[in-house]
Amino acid sequence: ITDQLVNWSLSDQITRVIINIGVAYGSDNRLVERLLLQAAEETPQVLKIPKADAFFVGFGNSTLNYELRVYVDEMADRLPVAHALHNLIDEKFREHKVEIAFPQLDVHLKRA
Repeated sequence: ITDQLVNWSLSDQITRVIINIGVAYGSDNRLVERLLLQAAEETPQVLKIPKADAFFVGFGNSTLNYELRVYVDEMADRLPVAHALHNLIDEKFREHKVEIAFPQLDVHLKRA
C-alpha cells in the first residue's frame, strides 16, 4: 500500500455478511430468492437499512449459485448471524422442497 489507508470500520461498525449457497439445477429461482430474503427478514440482528439482497451469481458444475448479502451492526454479530441464517435457510429450503446441491459425479463402468 503506497497511499493513506482509511479504516472505515473504526467510525462505522456496520459490516456486510455474505452467505453463499448452491441449489440444484431445476430449482425455482424466484422461490430461492424469496426464501433467502425471508430468512434475512426473520433474523433479528440483520439490519433493515441497508437492506438485504439476494443474487443469482452464476452456474456451477452441480449448482445454481446464490449470494445472500446482509448487514449487521457489530463485528461480533457476524458469526451468530451467519449461523442463524444457515439454519433458517436450511429449514425454509426443506419446507419448500428446494434442494441444496452437492457435487455429483456419474460413473460408467465398462467391461473389458
